[in-house]
Amino acid sequence: MHGEPSVHQNLQVTQEPPEKRIKIIRPALLSRVIVLIFEAVICIALSIRGIDGLAYYSSNSSDVAAITQRMWRAIDWTYIFYGLNYQLAAVLLAASPRWFLYQALGSNFLWMLPWAISYYAIIFGGAMVFDFFDVSLTILLWVYRLSKGRVRL
Repeated sequence: MHGEPSVHQNLQVTQEPPEKRIKIIRPALLSRVIVLIFEAVICIALSIRGIDGLAYYSSNSSDVAAITQRMWRAIDWTYIFYGLNYQLAAVLLAASPRWFLYQALGSNFLWMLPWAISYYAIIFGGAMVFDFFDVSLTILLWVYRLSKGRVRL
């Protein structure tokens, strides 16, 4: 530690054109599209007929199967937002931790805190949907500022 250069002094930050910097997130965007397509197909299939058969097979009870089918229809789309949200958040965390912090603070102060104060039951599912839109808006703002050269990687 004594007399050694810091990690930041060893890094060489190059100023790439914005088009090249945006290419960094293209694999994550492709992954997002794949998740969206795969998750949507699975959720639709399970919502239409799939989950009650599995629940009946597991429990040998038509009542449990009916309840499980109803519950699945209520929560399945939330998990699509969950998958997409965390892929987008990973882009922010890897490329710009400060923007990830902004997004996390926005999510906690705009969604978690008000619902925790008033009614805690909606926090989990609603947080996934809210976080998806929060991360998406933060990513859009970050990409816009990155393309204009106002943010560095």
